[in-house]
Amino acid sequence: MLKKIVIKLLNIFNLAIFRKRNADIIYLEDWETLNQDQNKIFQNYQKSLESSNSKKNNNLAKFSRFYLMSQFIELAIRNSVDNDNLAEVGVFKGHSARIIHNLIQQNNKELYLHLFDSFEGLSDFGSKDKEDSVIKDDKSREEMKLFFKADAVSAVSLNELNNTIVYKGWVPSKFEKVKDKLFKFVHIDVDLYEPTLDSLKFFYPRLKEGGVIICDDYNSREFPGARKAWDEYFGNEYEDFFLTFPFGGCALVKKDKV
Repeated sequence: MLKKIVIKLLNIFNLAIFRKRNADIIYLEDWETLNQDQNKIFQNYQKSLESSNSKKNNNLAKFSRFYLMSQFIELAIRNSVDNDNLAEVGVFKGHSARIIHNLIQQNNKELYLHLFDSFEGLSDFGSKDKEDSVIKDDKSREEMKLFFKADAVSAVSLNELNNTIVYKGWVPSKFEKVKDKLFKFVHIDVDLYEPTLDSLKFFYPRLKEGGVIICDDYNSREFPGARKAWDEYFGNEYEDFFLTFPFGGCALVKKDKV
């Protein structure tokens, strides 16, 4: 009887009790990658999470993507030379931008970080974004567009970071500002088909050999347009190294010319 009462009370708060051996859950203390005291990537993730005021957006799937992304960022940084360029398209509150900036500082490189965002939320959903998406109605799409609107402080604070330039405007309106530059790393996180495709068309030809380009929303069920844009641009065969992430996202390392 007592057990049933406890279970009903927990259900009210959407909680439950599991036996560890039978539960399909992850215990943080079981994994070194999730130990903040011993893992530098986790430390950087948490520090950037706090400084960008993004704690409400934290979850294990996001951490998994950022954990892999951080290693690709460091690969690109270590293979870069002073005055190389890195870029992020889709900044939101600046969580990943701060991770990139921190890794540049930690590797003692003199690199430039270019950040592109309207800071006004998502652009309009097109037909390729609506098709196959778990977001089914216009009301939910409008709410999602507004959810990704960042406060004005985000852009200002990011602009104050060393060697960081913020370009405020809808994709791809500000790309022309960097049309003569080459890039060692590009992070695309714009969710939707059209801005993802625009970003790939602009940045991939300007990606240096050995450079890395990442699409955060690849395989997202909310934003299937991102994968459609990526697959349309690259096709099904890759000369470059290509990797998909288990909780969404993908990375490509541009092949060196022989």
